[in-house]
Amino acid sequence: MDKKEILNRLLSKKGKNYTYTVVFFLIFSFLIFFVIRPNVLSVFEANLKITNLKKSNILYETQIQKVIHSQSLLVGARNDLRLLDEAVTKKPQVNELIANITDTAAKNKLTINKMSLINFNLKNAPHNDQLNTVIFEIGLGGNFTNYLEFVKNLYNQRRLKLIQNININNVTQSGTPSGELIINFQLEGYYL
Repeated sequence: MDKKEILNRLLSKKGKNYTYTVVFFLIFSFLIFFVIRPNVLSVFEANLKITNLKKSNILYETQIQKVIHSQSLLVGARNDLRLLDEAVTKKPQVNELIANITDTAAKNKLTINKMSLINFNLKNAPHNDQLNTVIFEIGLGGNFTNYLEFVKNLYNQRRLKLIQNININNVTQSGTPSGELIINFQLEGYYL
């Protein structure tokens, strides 16, 4: 076939219909591959980004709610900060600890046989922002019921204290609740 015959067939009425159809499909295919497909892909990518952003938004909202809750707790406890200052003082305040111990022992009818400060030098007390301890070695005389009340009263005071290394011995061999006991223990007081 030569060129004239091909042009005649294409320009004939039947050929024109097919030519328009073929050209339409070529243009339509071009539009689908080079115009519509990238737009559809960008829409799907945008939807994926939107879902990821929604997940991130939910995560951030929960974190913000936790921060707001913590802030509200701190605002509510702002008035109680002085209690924390009293529980763990900025200075050792050994005289106050001794007064607390002696008053509580007298109140609970216990006698103090010995009270000594262990490895503590008031002159060289550390001044850092860490928790430091003042340790007393204490020996009491009295009955067990009074000792329990002594411990309860010590723990009910505002100053934070910890009792360790309790050693309880009988003075007499009688097994009565009011029997005389010798109670030795270490008491730790805390300060910053």
